[in-house]
Order: sequence, then C-alpha cells, then structure tokens
Amino acid sequence: MSKHEQFESTRSYESDSAERTALAARDIIASLAQQAGATVIALSGDLGAGKTQFAKGVASALGIERTVTSPTFLIMRSYETRRGAWKRLFHLDCYRVDDPAELRALGWDEIITNPDNIVVVEWAERISAILPQGTVWVDMNIVSPSKRNITVRA
Repeated sequence: MSKHEQFESTRSYESDSAERTALAARDIIASLAQQAGATVIALSGDLGAGKTQFAKGVASALGIERTVTSPTFLIMRSYETRRGAWKRLFHLDCYRVDDPAELRALGWDEIITNPDNIVVVEWAERISAILPQGTVWVDMNIVSPSKRNITVRA
C-alpha cells in the first residue's frame, strides 16, 4: 500500500460548475492547518475534471488576485498569498513530468520543507513517489458533462 492510501478522514463534494468546484476548494483550505513542512494538496482526475478550477479556488481563498492558469508548459508557478496561514502558493502541473526527480531542479525539496508554503499539484499521481507524508489527496471524477464528484482524503 502506498503512503497516500492510508487516511484518517474522507469527505466528498458534488460540483455542477466551476464556481462550486472553487467553493469546495475554499472549504477544504479552511479546514487545513500549517504543518511542519509545506501543506501539499495532490489533485488527481481525468482531463477536464476540474483540477485547474480547484487550484483557482485555492488561490482565491488565499487572497491571490492574479489570474491563475494551469502551468502545463512551465510545470510550476508561484504566487504570494494575501491571507491565510501560508505566505506562498506553488501550483504545479505534472502532466508532462516523466520522472519525479525532474522537480528537484525546480527546488522541490526546498519548497516542500517550508511550512510557509502551500503546494497544489495537478496530475499528482505522476509524482506520488516524492510527495511528503501528510499530503492531502483530492480525487476529481467526472460523473457527467456537467457534474463532478470531489473526494478529499486527508
């Protein structure tokens, strides 16, 4: 069993819009506390499941006013937060990452050891081997063209 399959709690949300997905993200962020290292949220789900919309909801909850887009080709973007426990949001899209070790060149080890950071990782299953203990997993499943099921495992 991998380290992300043992969880203390699970909760679910249903979404029928980008706004509802963002509201679920805000609710989840409100329930999290700073940890010894960075707070890491691992997003998993098919293309079009709402991972980027979720990341936008996280950014909004943290008072980030800049437009948040998926860093598919850049792999990572960072944003200074304006509220909440964390000072910086790191948003990663690992769709194009072939080897989790590639993230080390981007400062991964320093990012995940800093408790002032919150990290949202799209396509997190591609780098599960290097995600820290305590990672919060958010599974996003397409139920229908207009409906998503969001399951949080923490």
